[in-house]
Amino acid sequence: MKLLHIDAFAGISGDMSVAALRDLGVPEEVFQEALRALAIDLPSCRFERADRTGISGWRFLVSGHEGDEVDQGEGATKTTPHHHEDDHDHDQHGHHHSHTHEVHEHHGSHDHHSHGRNHAEIVSLLEKSSLDAKVKTRSLAVFRRIAIAEGGVHGVPPENVGFHEVGAEDSIADIVCTCAGFDYLKIDTITCGPLIEGTGHIHCAHGTFPLPAPATLALLKGIPFRQVEEPWEHITPTGAAILAEFSGNFGPMPEMAVTSIGYGLGSRNTPNRPNVLRLILGESVDPDLSHIDEVVELR
Repeated sequence: MKLLHIDAFAGISGDMSVAALRDLGVPEEVFQEALRALAIDLPSCRFERADRTGISGWRFLVSGHEGDEVDQGEGATKTTPHHHEDDHDHDQHGHHHSHTHEVHEHHGSHDHHSHGRNHAEIVSLLEKSSLDAKVKTRSLAVFRRIAIAEGGVHGVPPENVGFHEVGAEDSIADIVCTCAGFDYLKIDTITCGPLIEGTGHIHCAHGTFPLPAPATLALLKGIPFRQVEEPWEHITPTGAAILAEFSGNFGPMPEMAVTSIGYGLGSRNTPNRPNVLRLILGESVDPDLSHIDEVVELR
């Protein structure tokens, strides 16, 4: 049985997921084909090699949303700036995430282009695409999870949720490419290791919130995680939605014969632990099945 273990020892974001899948061996053309299947003009997407504290891997970059290479050292701030009107940072892992937690009631006069797309628009976009059926279904499911989480936070139906960051082209690319990569690998089971989140704060339209971000916390319902004394965000809403959709088990890596390892890099150099998502692919080993003797009863 083909098994994938998500080792999110430093957290998870959308771009890190795509990058780790690329490093795991998913051809770049798989991602480019998925992006071409969308009925919108996306900014150009590319992969580049880099390293985080000596760990080499891929980064997934969308033109205009690359972010800066920043070392987050001892004096790193405990807050995350969010400039909702003009800052559309990629769903990047490190300090400066720009996901927002706003909900808009759309009554026609609202200029959604300054605030990303709403859930209904994203559903329409994906349904009109020429994506593979399985990739389309999973992409819709991930966005649905985010809409439900955001709607629950703000007390509105999911269809009325207006996305800021998650509705931007770069985050759409993250989710669609992640779903395409998982589909390409034809995995039977996906598991996830222990999760951590930082203890900093985010600034959003509704004031200052402690981590986890409200939508992230809603998406992590039923999923075990713990906070660590590190003043930045480890799990983004997109990363949490990916985990909630794909992983069926959370805990130590099950017994498996490893065949491939992939490293996806976040945008920041952080102390204490490399800003890296590790994916481990292999064949599961079930000791209960491997030692069963056949018994034949003669009558």
